[in-house]
Amino acid sequence: MTPKAPGGEKVEFDQETQSYVYTDSSNVTFDFDIEKKAWFPRIDETIMEAQQSVYRVPGVDEAQKKPKPEPVKKHTAVYVTGLPSDVTMDDMIDTFKKGGVFLLDALTGEPKIKLYRNEKNELKGDALVIYLREESVKLACELLDETYIKTSKIKVQPAVFEDKGKKPMEHSIVDKKSVKQNVLKMKKQLEWFDETETIKPLKAVVLKHMFSLEEINEQPDLIIDLKQDVRDECENFGQVTNVILFDLEPEGIMLVRYKSDASALACVERMNGRYFAGRKIEAYLSKGNDHFKKSKKNMEDDEKRQEEYGKWLEEQDD
Repeated sequence: MTPKAPGGEKVEFDQETQSYVYTDSSNVTFDFDIEKKAWFPRIDETIMEAQQSVYRVPGVDEAQKKPKPEPVKKHTAVYVTGLPSDVTMDDMIDTFKKGGVFLLDALTGEPKIKLYRNEKNELKGDALVIYLREESVKLACELLDETYIKTSKIKVQPAVFEDKGKKPMEHSIVDKKSVKQNVLKMKKQLEWFDETETIKPLKAVVLKHMFSLEEINEQPDLIIDLKQDVRDECENFGQVTNVILFDLEPEGIMLVRYKSDASALACVERMNGRYFAGRKIEAYLSKGNDHFKKSKKNMEDDEKRQEEYGKWLEEQDD
């Protein structure tokens, strides 16, 4: 059903943006948000130009000013296809947050995720997801391409944009307070991401329920075999730098360290919920502040293996 404009203006369906639009008497174009069931002003560079014109000094030729170099465009979006017809915004957020922090809409404060619809307002099966950082694009493609949302296998690839002419507009009504709050929110998210997800703890995966204390006590040599088995399995997701078994933890905890962030995230994605020796594995990223217990002998063995691994790495560099 076509939504009605507040002032009775003519409403049309914009094929480019895949949304209902109308233009008011001030030549401001509004888009209809299906999720929020509300109209929002469309903002682009022409609005910024109109705002800046207020501060221009009469008699000063702006064209004579030294042109600024064009900023390097950041590619922080992925294009998704193969989505199920009943996919929801919550489904998209839960799935694609594995790639990193979303860019937030400056007006609404919601993640910049666009589910495309046809003229009948039905989901078309494709979407655009915009992140805050360029690194998230590669990570999302590596982790989520050819995975499933519900029963549908999705395709995830870097988004490619084409420059198209934009309709000129004179001005727009913007809630500056909301914009400032949402920008601050994104800044805090970015700081949190930098401090907790791009440093070493992100490369470590905690695996729970991998063994029982009874098994370790009855078969002391099980530690060596178990660590090797886990290393072999986890190397399917990337280069493993160390495997630690905490033989004093009743929850059967092991820690796997990877060389890259993407490998650690892929391990969590594939290992969490799997069964091992009749037990359901719980896998999650370590935050670096874990205090798991292991015996002194096990600690000495780990230190020895870590030293041997370091020597091996040095030999590879020679």
